Amino acid sequence: MDETGALFDEDGFAVQMSRTLDNAETALAAARAVLADVIQWNVLLIEGVDPAAAYGGIASRLAGA
Repeated sequence: MDETGALFDEDGFAVQMSRTLDNAETALAAARAVLADVIQWNVLLIEGVDPAAAYGGIASRLAGA
């Protein structure tokens, strides 16, 4: 959801997923860690969100981790 409570469209959700990884990288860097140090990611999607679109924003970044 955005700040108004509206659901993201599929493209917007992919962007949000990418921003989430940006935030995770910042937090990990503070602990001298990187995405590759994460053992497991849990991503919860609401009904109606296309998983392929959701992962489209992060797949390439996690593939190299």
